[in-house]
Amino acid sequence: MTVTDKPKSSATGRAVSIRVYLFLVLVCAALASSCSLFACGPYKCREAREGRALYAPLVTALEDFRARTGSYPATLPELVPAFIDAIPVSTVEDGPKELEYAQSDNGYVLSFRYYGPGANRCAYSPGSGWSCDGYY
Repeated sequence: MTVTDKPKSSATGRAVSIRVYLFLVLVCAALASSCSLFACGPYKCREAREGRALYAPLVTALEDFRARTGSYPATLPELVPAFIDAIPVSTVEDGPKELEYAQSDNGYVLSFRYYGPGANRCAYSPGSGWSCDGYY
């Protein structure tokens, strides 16, 4: 064994140890944060957060309409332009889709869908706030 062989051997061993360590760190991180890597649950995904933020002004407009008229509108276009400039539309390709509005016994249900991972739906109703569900 020469002097040059010894550092090669220990350097190789160190490189293998570092690779194994990094692999284990990545596996543990993937398992611990499967929310962000594999599936994040319908309420926590970026798309759900963006949809709730996008439609927050619409919820405000619906409440303002009710405060002024005593009831919620039959359709969303009734809010334009007195209560909101336009019905919000997502410009993000994977953003919220399929905005729906319906009057209900408790006032109304405003909902949107987004896809990935799985099919998900978030709905807002007065008194209950936002709730999201979905499947993968």
